[in-house]
Amino acid sequence: MYKTNWGIGHGLKDILEAHKGPFTGQGHKGLYEILTTSWHAQLSLNLAMLGSLTIIVAHHMYSMPPYPYLATDYGTQLSLFTHHMWIGGSLFMIASHHKI
Repeated sequence: MYKTNWGIGHGLKDILEAHKGPFTGQGHKGLYEILTTSWHAQLSLNLAMLGSLTIIVAHHMYSMPPYPYLATDYGTQLSLFTHHMWIGGSLFMIASHHKI
């Protein structure tokens, strides 16, 4: 999805506009302009990605403790997991309010 200065490769706009599925009709025509010009769309996507990353961090800190004392201190481990899950869920909720 990288296009060089000499026109070699594919651009995201070309890929989105060339897609024509059985149910989508015109495909994703106009989606690139919405994603590049709408601040709400950019904010929504970034918040959703950050929420996903936060939930992944919560899972990894719970399943593979990064510090030795976290493996034995279950209260702190559970508190950190709950804290990061709340942050991830809140970011998802905020992302849904900024949808396109």
